[in-house]
Amino acid sequence: MEDYDLNDEAGATAFKEELQQFFAGLSPDRFPHLVDMAGPLGTGDRDERFEFGLDLLVRGIASTAASQLHALNPALMQSRTRVPGERGRTIPTRR
Repeated sequence: MEDYDLNDEAGATAFKEELQQFFAGLSPDRFPHLVDMAGPLGTGDRDERFEFGLDLLVRGIASTAASQLHALNPALMQSRTRVPGERGRTIPTRR
Protein backbone atom coordinates (compact mmCIF):
# COMPACT_ATOMS: atom_id res chain seq x y z
CA MET A 1 0.00 0.00 0.00
CA GLU A 2 1.12 3.48 -0.76
CA ASP A 3 1.49 6.25 1.77
CA TYR A 4 -1.45 8.63 1.59
CA ASP A 5 -2.09 11.98 3.22
CA LEU A 6 -5.30 11.02 5.00
CA ASN A 7 -5.90 14.64 5.99
CA ASP A 8 -6.33 15.44 2.30
CA GLU A 9 -9.67 14.42 0.74
CA ALA A 10 -8.02 13.06 -2.42
CA GLY A 11 -5.53 11.05 -0.34
CA ALA A 12 -8.27 9.66 1.91
CA THR A 13 -10.37 8.67 -1.12
CA ALA A 14 -7.41 6.95 -2.80
CA PHE A 15 -6.62 5.08 0.44
CA LYS A 16 -10.21 3.85 0.78
CA GLU A 17 -10.25 2.69 -2.84
CA GLU A 18 -6.98 0.79 -2.41
CA LEU A 19 -8.27 -0.74 0.83
CA GLN A 20 -11.43 -1.94 -0.90
CA GLN A 21 -9.43 -3.33 -3.83
CA PHE A 22 -7.10 -5.16 -1.44
CA PHE A 23 -9.92 -6.93 0.40
CA ALA A 24 -11.89 -7.58 -2.80
CA GLY A 25 -8.76 -9.12 -4.35
CA LEU A 26 -8.29 -11.73 -1.63
CA SER A 27 -9.09 -15.35 -2.42
CA PRO A 28 -12.83 -15.83 -1.86
CA ASP A 29 -12.16 -19.49 -1.09
CA ARG A 30 -9.79 -18.63 1.78
CA PHE A 31 -11.31 -15.33 2.94
CA PRO A 32 -14.98 -15.28 1.93
CA HIS A 33 -16.07 -12.95 4.72
CA LEU A 34 -13.31 -10.40 4.12
CA VAL A 35 -14.13 -10.37 0.41
CA ASP A 36 -17.80 -9.82 1.28
CA MET A 37 -16.84 -6.97 3.61
CA ALA A 38 -14.58 -5.22 1.06
CA GLY A 39 -17.13 -2.45 0.47
CA PRO A 40 -17.94 -1.63 4.10
CA LEU A 41 -14.26 -1.89 5.14
CA GLY A 42 -13.43 0.99 2.81
CA THR A 43 -16.23 3.35 3.78
CA GLY A 44 -16.57 5.93 6.52
CA ASP A 45 -13.90 7.94 8.26
CA ARG A 46 -10.92 6.52 10.14
CA ASP A 47 -12.83 6.13 13.43
CA GLU A 48 -15.82 4.48 11.74
CA ARG A 49 -13.58 1.99 9.91
CA PHE A 50 -11.74 1.22 13.15
CA GLU A 51 -15.00 0.67 15.03
CA PHE A 52 -16.41 -1.47 12.22
CA GLY A 53 -13.26 -3.62 12.06
CA LEU A 54 -13.13 -3.99 15.81
CA ASP A 55 -16.79 -5.01 15.89
CA LEU A 56 -16.12 -7.65 13.22
CA LEU A 57 -13.15 -8.96 15.19
CA VAL A 58 -15.05 -9.16 18.49
CA ARG A 59 -18.04 -10.85 16.85
CA GLY A 60 -15.74 -13.36 15.16
CA ILE A 61 -14.02 -14.19 18.44
CA ALA A 62 -17.37 -14.50 20.25
CA SER A 63 -18.78 -16.73 17.53
CA THR A 64 -15.69 -18.96 17.49
CA ALA A 65 -15.59 -19.23 21.28
CA ALA A 66 -19.29 -20.08 21.42
CA SER A 67 -18.89 -22.73 18.72
CA GLN A 68 -15.98 -24.35 20.53
CA LEU A 69 -17.76 -24.25 23.87
CA HIS A 70 -20.86 -25.77 22.29
CA ALA A 71 -18.74 -28.52 20.72
CA LEU A 72 -17.23 -29.34 24.11
CA ASN A 73 -20.53 -29.39 25.98
CA PRO A 74 -23.78 -28.66 24.11
CA ALA A 75 -25.70 -28.50 27.40
CA LEU A 76 -23.76 -25.35 28.38
CA MET A 77 -24.92 -23.37 25.38
CA GLN A 78 -28.26 -22.16 24.14
CA SER A 79 -28.83 -21.59 20.43
CA ARG A 80 -27.63 -17.96 20.66
CA THR A 81 -24.96 -16.17 22.65
CA ARG A 82 -24.72 -12.57 23.83
CA VAL A 83 -22.30 -10.18 22.18
CA PRO A 84 -19.85 -8.80 24.77
CA GLY A 85 -20.75 -5.27 25.77
CA GLU A 86 -24.03 -5.26 23.85
CA ARG A 87 -27.16 -5.42 25.97
CA GLY A 88 -29.85 -7.48 24.37
CA ARG A 89 -27.95 -8.12 21.12
CA THR A 90 -27.22 -11.68 20.20
CA ILE A 91 -25.33 -13.43 17.45
CA PRO A 92 -26.05 -16.85 16.06
CA THR A 93 -23.61 -19.55 17.00
CA ARG A 94 -22.28 -22.01 14.47
CA ARG A 95 -23.20 -25.62 14.95
